[in-house]
Amino acid sequence: MRLAKKNQLDEAEKCFKIGLEFDPKRPEFLTNLGSVLQAQGRIDEAIDKFDEALVIDPDYADGYWNRSLARLLTGNFVEGFADYEWRFKLPEFLSVNQDIPVWKGQSLAGKTILIRSEQGYGDTIQFSRYASLLSDLGAKVLLETHKPLARLFEVMDGLDEVIVRGAKSIHADFQVPIMSLPHRFGTTLDTIPAEVPYLQVSSDPVYDFSSNSQTVIGIAWAGNPKHKNSWAENRSLEIGYLNPLFDIPDISWVSLQVDQRHNEVANIHKKVHDMRDQIEDFADTATVIAGLDLVITVDTAVAHLAGALGKPVWILLSFAADWRWLLDRDDCPWYPTMKLFRQKAPGDWKSVISSVRQALYSKKDLT
Repeated sequence: MRLAKKNQLDEAEKCFKIGLEFDPKRPEFLTNLGSVLQAQGRIDEAIDKFDEALVIDPDYADGYWNRSLARLLTGNFVEGFADYEWRFKLPEFLSVNQDIPVWKGQSLAGKTILIRSEQGYGDTIQFSRYASLLSDLGAKVLLETHKPLARLFEVMDGLDEVIVRGAKSIHADFQVPIMSLPHRFGTTLDTIPAEVPYLQVSSDPVYDFSSNSQTVIGIAWAGNPKHKNSWAENRSLEIGYLNPLFDIPDISWVSLQVDQRHNEVANIHKKVHDMRDQIEDFADTATVIAGLDLVITVDTAVAHLAGALGKPVWILLSFAADWRWLLDRDDCPWYPTMKLFRQKAPGDWKSVISSVRQALYSKKDLT
């Protein structure tokens, strides 16, 4: 997959097809070819390849995983989330604690259920919305999560207790991995629990923008490099691409970048408020976002946080975007206040920034 990770998709496709000519019964060749086809936007062809792989090996977890992403991308949530359950057969995913029974729809009246965070911060933020649905079923709801998220969720409706992962022994009647909740609730495009805000700010803003008469926009330009969809240029861009935005008058810019790349603000000619020293966790980031007029970000946890807070958020998406952003639409059914700006071709950030610049000049989408 090295060619694919460099966005050399045509070459990667040719290599996998040559491999299949020599050995047409290799499910991993079919699955990798399907992934490349999906990255090219050829979703139906990709699903066909995943299906072929699973005919050869009905227990091939990678085939189910990849087919789940393709199905979810098309909005086929019922079958997509069913396939997604195969992730636990893959070594990179969190295993299920064997001491607590897994919740598969049993009555929760008077019971305690543990939601277990998995994968990235953004995933936990996105699917924490289901906590209130569990509470409505009569359960006491616990959340075990990453330390940087814990304080953010302490004030969330529907949660009775937030526990930092590994901090203590947990006793519960049932457990559920957080990304299994859409499957357990039979979520479809029409039944997404999409009311926002479902997260709240727990303290006064870290930075006071109230005296600023300009439009104040938060910006994040780099995602987690360890994300499973971190092919070259997919989830991050060089800060220089943003210069056309920084030139727009009457806008104050605030960096929401908290990793080492926050230092890149020193490489641009316009003043950007770097909030890194004031942000210790996601609760702090939330209080910064609360003071903004708009958030513009790549596909990272900041996008989910802004959407969960009900803040207007524009997300900059790669050509082969993650499944949750679906296909060929500029809105997001998971977050009503979100607007999507998509690449027109792999690696084409210039067209994305041009569209954002035009939208900012009109300012009609800020409300």
